[in-house]
Amino acid sequence: MAASLQSGNRASGLNEVNVLRTTRQYEWVIEKFSELPSRKLKSATFSGPNDDGVKWLLHMYNNVDGANKGYLSLYLMLTPSAINAQKVVSLKVKIFSSSKWWPPVSAKFFDAKVDSTKGWGWSKLIKRKLLLKKSNGYLNNDTLRIFFELSTNETPDRCDADDAAEANTALLANQEELLMTSEGEYNDCVLVCKDDVTVHTSKTFLAAQSAVFRAMLRPNSGFQEAQTGRITVGDYNSVVMTEVCRFASCGRVENIEELVEELVAAADQYDLPELKQLCVKRMCSTIAKENVSRRLVIADLYNLAPLKQAVFNFIKSNGLDLTDYKQLVTTAHHQNLLFELIGALSLQK
Repeated sequence: MAASLQSGNRASGLNEVNVLRTTRQYEWVIEKFSELPSRKLKSATFSGPNDDGVKWLLHMYNNVDGANKGYLSLYLMLTPSAINAQKVVSLKVKIFSSSKWWPPVSAKFFDAKVDSTKGWGWSKLIKRKLLLKKSNGYLNNDTLRIFFELSTNETPDRCDADDAAEANTALLANQEELLMTSEGEYNDCVLVCKDDVTVHTSKTFLAAQSAVFRAMLRPNSGFQEAQTGRITVGDYNSVVMTEVCRFASCGRVENIEELVEELVAAADQYDLPELKQLCVKRMCSTIAKENVSRRLVIADLYNLAPLKQAVFNFIKSNGLDLTDYKQLVTTAHHQNLLFELIGALSLQK
């Protein structure tokens, strides 16, 4: 197993890709990536863009336990020898794919204040399973290549955070108006829903958010849906699938209070993790005596640990009467759910 930082100078172990007056580019090459243990990995040290003698390095966390388990995390650090040093830098990172169907993983931050105790980076740069899947093309011969660029300034057209947020809001609003109210003339995909109503949407946005739709709609996949752009959705009505499409294209949902339990089921079935997370958050905040038993069953059915814990906490605080227990017994499909509930209640005493 080997991990090296490559720049043009092989004698020093640094293989530099490009040097400009205020920019340096590097490629971190990590061989046998799939065999890496779940731990922190440090790159070799490298020079910054100003040749001021200060050394830098990258910290990569590979599938470590905690909130970021299952993800690749990456942070830029100054070496401990840079005592009391603080640098303002910008960093761009890319992981390229050899597959024409997958775009490069791309991330950047601007004008971050980095020192030897505080790094800057991304706790969830990319899901590890996406890197490991051969067809995605991110690993060549089980080798991960992270291309990054460190600079002391950024392009003059960079907008500040407020401008970016405003532009993003306007962009999403325009997308929503075009895709959700245009009666299909700008869409290339039709969902035939449970109530025999069709919902027009975009293949691109569906595929971007859902691994299931991505596989189904991929050109030359052999699926009929890829050729016709017509997908039969037998489990959900048009109201639910309209909101699934709205989230895929615009990042928001209408009437989530009324639809949340159906939406989380659709998000689970079609693998829309961000929509699923949104639904879980809303269900956790709206647990009530009238829905607590149903929410517990949903948490168990779709393996929603945060929701299950929120239900247990609600039951501990509010209790359950005989009617609630009977409802749970008649709706629960797994005996272990009752045992979990009894265990949670016993901890209350």
